Amino acid sequence: MIREKPSVKIGLIQERIASNLGFHISYIKAWKAKQKAIVRVFGDWDESYAFLPRWLDYMLLFSPGSAYKLDVNEHRIDGRLDGSHKVFKRVFWTFKQCYDAFNYCKPMLQIDGTHLYGKYRGTLMIATAVDGNNYVLPVAFAVVSCILAAVNNVDLGWQPPRGYHVFCLRHLASNFNHKFKNIMLKKELKKLGYTTSRLDFDDGLEKFKESSPQIAAWIYRIPKEKWSISYDAEGRRFGHMTTNLSECVNKEAREEMDKGNRFAKVFWVAYVKNQQNVATHFVTSYDRQKTRFEVQESYNQRTHRGGKKWWVSLADRAC
Repeated sequence: MIREKPSVKIGLIQERIASNLGFHISYIKAWKAKQKAIVRVFGDWDESYAFLPRWLDYMLLFSPGSAYKLDVNEHRIDGRLDGSHKVFKRVFWTFKQCYDAFNYCKPMLQIDGTHLYGKYRGTLMIATAVDGNNYVLPVAFAVVSCILAAVNNVDLGWQPPRGYHVFCLRHLASNFNHKFKNIMLKKELKKLGYTTSRLDFDDGLEKFKESSPQIAAWIYRIPKEKWSISYDAEGRRFGHMTTNLSECVNKEAREEMDKGNRFAKVFWVAYVKNQQNVATHFVTSYDRQKTRFEVQESYNQRTHRGGKKWWVSLADRAC
């Protein structure tokens, strides 16, 4: 069950054991059994974090030009420094293919995160870009504790004129509803954010503030240019009012992981297709020093196609 769906509910585990084995176990026993099964299938938490530096180095080896930044803290036992261990703090990584492709996207990043659950907490952040056709590109990834601290740090370069930070309107409206418990005003807040006329926005905002002094104080503390399209004078958010594109990446990744798939569906379809094509080609001679190979294509008797030869140079990346 764990291999097929790691996020399986504890109640379902209890039901499966009861129906298959006739034993009724408590919730805590089922929970402990799930944790042990996860360790056996995927490895334990400590081993996974210990393997992280090697995984990042392998990424640089097999994807040259990629980059990462791993921050750790010193490990102390009873106040004494233990130099043989380090404590994970945060990590950032990006693949060269991703940040090269960002040159052809809108100069805008949508950043969203999903909370990590289990023994160690934190947030997995994904910075997502979008091109002119609204195709989604994940640019960079990080495991951190807080993003606002990084954005507000003037020494990191995310402040104007190098960078401009705006809010996701959907998250802003959800935060409002969480605080004031008013669905109708939540909808009105989102409507204001999408209002393109500044005159209509100003009139609507004044009426919104009349709801209560507490609501007026809450919305006053949030700069208009951070959440309303009418005050996006430079058009820096390109009409994107939410981080739905980043949410899309998170959702697709979780769905594929729940199915037990290691790769994205589009990639896997292309991989299988390429594997089928590879089966019809054979290396007939090669020069290891020059990394030059002669490849023979098999001849298809039914279609009367194939039989061609190519010289493939790995060093020159030419055929």
